[in-house]
Amino acid sequence: MKLRNNIAAFGWVVSLCFLAGCLAFTYILIRDGSANIQIYPPDIPGYYPSWLMPLVLSIFWLAGLAVASHLANIPCVQVEVLADKSVLIVKRYLFWKKIRIIPHAKLTSATVAETTDIDGAPYFFVQLTEPNGETTTIAESCDRQRCQAICMRFNNAIAL
Repeated sequence: MKLRNNIAAFGWVVSLCFLAGCLAFTYILIRDGSANIQIYPPDIPGYYPSWLMPLVLSIFWLAGLAVASHLANIPCVQVEVLADKSVLIVKRYLFWKKIRIIPHAKLTSATVAETTDIDGAPYFFVQLTEPNGETTTIAESCDRQRCQAICMRFNNAIAL
């Protein structure tokens, strides 16, 4: 049995695209300069101060790098139940990966945890607590039945 939780990859892609946009606007700012950027709408005479656009762009860079560094520390997870009922956990981060094998004797049952998303709707995680106390999210979804089915399949596969 092999389960994958690759939701973190979406955040990696979005943050890298945002940083690529920051890079493109930085190139435009360096190429064209920050002086003589007319205030919008054009019927208002005047120009933005030359320090304003570099300041705005640096704020975008700081926010983008902070979010990207946070998302880089969220792994994509692959959990595989081996023939001897031990569990292989592969956590792939953006720049490295961790591999861990948990013997069957040290396994605990997976559980379904409930939380809420940004909109206040319920969101569910299938979590496995490792012997060292670290929690690994095997699956996540806004569908309770899907998470409960995955949890039951995993627990049946390790026969606990």
